[in-house]
Amino acid sequence: MVLGIGSTRILRTKRFAATFHQLPSEDSKALIGKLEDILVRRSVNYAGLVTAPSHRAVEEIAEHRFAGRDAIRFEANVSDARSDDLLPPRDGRLDAVRLLFAGRLTEQKGLDRIRVLLQASSVPIHLRIAGDGELRASAESLASSTPQPHRVEYIGHTDTLPAELDWADALFMPSRWELNPMTIWESWARGRPVFASDLEVFRDLATQGPLLIFADPSEFGARIAEFSRSLPARQEAHRAALVSFQRHTDERRYLAKYLAG
Repeated sequence: MVLGIGSTRILRTKRFAATFHQLPSEDSKALIGKLEDILVRRSVNYAGLVTAPSHRAVEEIAEHRFAGRDAIRFEANVSDARSDDLLPPRDGRLDAVRLLFAGRLTEQKGLDRIRVLLQASSVPIHLRIAGDGELRASAESLASSTPQPHRVEYIGHTDTLPAELDWADALFMPSRWELNPMTIWESWARGRPVFASDLEVFRDLATQGPLLIFADPSEFGARIAEFSRSLPARQEAHRAALVSFQRHTDERRYLAKYLAG
């Protein structure tokens, strides 16, 4: 979503809604972010409804005084992901864990962290990287010089994410910051858990579905080893992911109702 900032003289006469798709605390770290906050706050204060797809973001919007609490609502991102024709978790002990990294190839997504994380795992990892962006060359370099005993494939942009998730044992998100990534819900829709870096937003999401959070490379390696040897754990993660996605699709929708009114 892009929030267009207009004249407050005009906005105070209009009926409009605003939506946040980044944590205010992340946006306001740099000086330019603090300056933008002043303009955004002046405009959003006139919104009749303010939404965010993160409970933490809802609290921060209120704390940063972008809007009154009575105008702010949590609203999950709408997804067209489907859970039909699912593949179950692979049987037995995994000789190699299949991970999928999917998204924009940017510093935010932690692409540069992957090599060190792979080196910390004694269990072989077969990683596919799907996406494009300014760090594409880094993804291609990693694929051509993967540390043993691992394997990395760079497959570029894909229009068949469900098939890639079905191939994978789990989604892989070594991100530096996030809000509520759609790829997590797309992964849960296919019954796949998520390996994710230790961020507050991921700890929040771990209360809603299966996220295997790691704080450092050694913890990542330990989680991979445990995941590879426990079929019951993978089966439970599969079940929990589907429950989480169904709950997500049942979330109340405020924005459409407000705009229709």
